[in-house]
Amino acid sequence: MAECYSEESVIRVSWFTGSGKDYCRRLAEGGGGGAKHKVNYTVVWPKGDKAIAEMTTAMLSPLLSVDGGQVDLVSYARILTRVHRDSDGWKILQGDCIYERDEIIPVAPGTDITILAAELSGYRPSYQGLSYVLARTGQTSDQDLPGEDLPETIAALYDEASAWLLRD
Repeated sequence: MAECYSEESVIRVSWFTGSGKDYCRRLAEGGGGGAKHKVNYTVVWPKGDKAIAEMTTAMLSPLLSVDGGQVDLVSYARILTRVHRDSDGWKILQGDCIYERDEIIPVAPGTDITILAAELSGYRPSYQGLSYVLARTGQTSDQDLPGEDLPETIAALYDEASAWLLRD
């Protein structure tokens, strides 16, 4: 997977910001909690040796024990990726996650899971559950990423990506 990333790549997701190669290394070490990504569709806007791709995804975390019970965490997002072609072929140059919403769901129906509203209130609404679960597993989450709760962050990301694509 690391070969898919350009040497100058940047990846920005809730639990990681850094190069694509470091992202792959951290995934191999268990970073990201082993979440599976179900990609629903991909739209690609090509221009010469550059392209922007956007994928809608549901990120499914493995079974988690949180606050006395087992839960599933489902995070809904769009992944906006910039790719470019160099002498080695197409490479990922930048990847950004646009968070829409998430859900913490008790595995056994009717099971009560106690999550304090005051603790949730410290996290962004578009990835509140993800941030909560990351904190419960000893990780931190970047609270400055694009999300549906702050539409201006999404507009800025699209504007920046479009300008990059149209630049010669």
